[in-house]
Amino acid sequence: MKLLLKILAYILLFIYILVVVSISIFILLENDYGISHYNDYSFIIINEKNKNIHYENGNLVIVKKVDINTIKENDEIFVYQSDKNNNVFVNIKNVSEIIKDETLPYITLKNQDGIYKEELIVGKKSKIIKTIGKIIEILSKKWVFFLFIILPCSILAIYELYYVFRYLIFDDKKGTLEL
Repeated sequence: MKLLLKILAYILLFIYILVVVSISIFILLENDYGISHYNDYSFIIINEKNKNIHYENGNLVIVKKVDINTIKENDEIFVYQSDKNNNVFVNIKNVSEIIKDETLPYITLKNQDGIYKEELIVGKKSKIIKTIGKIIEILSKKWVFFLFIILPCSILAIYELYYVFRYLIFDDKKGTLEL
């Protein structure tokens, strides 16, 4: 029975460490727009802001950065947009027209009145991972980060300080104060 509990404890510890490392990596990879980004790939979580008929809520879409010159009309692309409060999010749009200017290439979108320069284009869909996006979205919240990472580290630090002071001040053999 003790062996089974020890194995279960190690499994739970492994899962905890895996969650903590995953949360930390996902948060550390965020770019200026709040989207996790590594090399040419961005990790987009489909939610209420960027809902689309092609993607289910909670999916994680891996988006590969593409050159603006390789985008064609009617391509589905991911772009950075902002709402009325200037909060930036990623939206999914279809390309209506490509205007290639030698100095500043940009594209226009179907049913939209805006234009998008190259730095506002996230890229095209590379892969979809179902339902993991919702889990990542929940785990990357500030309070979850606090509860999973900051609080346990603080408790361990206090615990270690307690034992250091106990060792320095008290004699463990007699349980009395050493002066």
